[in-house]
Amino acid sequence: MRTVFSLMLFLCTMTLTAQHASVRGMLVDNDENPVSFANILLYEADSERPISGTTSNDDGSFVISKLEDKEYIISFSFIGFQTKTRTIGLPSEENLGTIVLEEDSEILDETHIIGRRPTLKREMGKLIFNVENTSLSTGSTLNLLQRTPGILVVQDRITVQNAIPTIFINDKRVYLSFEEVTSLLNNMDAGVVKAIEIITNASAKYDADAGAILNIITSKAISVGYKGSVSGRWEQAIFPKYNFTTSHFYKNDWINLYGSYSVSPRKENKDQEDFIRFFQPDGSTKSIWDSDFKELQGPMRTN
Repeated sequence: MRTVFSLMLFLCTMTLTAQHASVRGMLVDNDENPVSFANILLYEADSERPISGTTSNDDGSFVISKLEDKEYIISFSFIGFQTKTRTIGLPSEENLGTIVLEEDSEILDETHIIGRRPTLKREMGKLIFNVENTSLSTGSTLNLLQRTPGILVVQDRITVQNAIPTIFINDKRVYLSFEEVTSLLNNMDAGVVKAIEIITNASAKYDADAGAILNIITSKAISVGYKGSVSGRWEQAIFPKYNFTTSHFYKNDWINLYGSYSVSPRKENKDQEDFIRFFQPDGSTKSIWDSDFKELQGPMRTN
């Protein structure tokens, strides 16, 4: 018994130490002003897709936790500044100190381009990124979000303040699954996006759960149309178990409908046997506890 406990403790210790490292630092500009809402992405040394990341805080500080002890490539980017990359090795380089971002100055030779620069506006509980008719209005909307301050896109997973935001388009909630939202934004032209609002303190007009809101404002109406999904799963043990889930969403210029249903009837069987021996100080047996437990639960349904 003592040997088994020691082995479990050793395995738990290995698990904890395998992902205990973190990397932290501070982002500033040439005038030593903090750069907030910058995107920090972490890559494995032989990969081109980020595995983790975060955004800098108001004071320019950042931290990425739960990392393994090995070599990474970290990049720092913010609109109007040059992207900076650096190779780090953990745990020896957990504190990167102060990182200075250089302003990005474009030199144009005998060419005149008329356009607007993207602007970033901060309001109470809201960050507004105006991108209409700018150089960022190219490609897909998902690519645009990857370059938006305060928004992190890692492996097609959109997060704001390390949490998945509720997606709105023109102040109307989009009732789609994670995969469907990614597909929608990946096929949505960034040229129709007027502004992107990151709302951390939502007002009563947003019918959303607690948390951050990502509101995409477009220059023309976007009709998502109909989206639906059906999924199911079957498991066979002593008794069969299955679940069925379906969701449907329809949106046009004047209506927004959503409905879902799930059912999971199942019958649970539980058999459990326990054998515990208590010892005297001299090693002899004091008592033995032997139990045989059986439980049968009826079908359950969830809607």
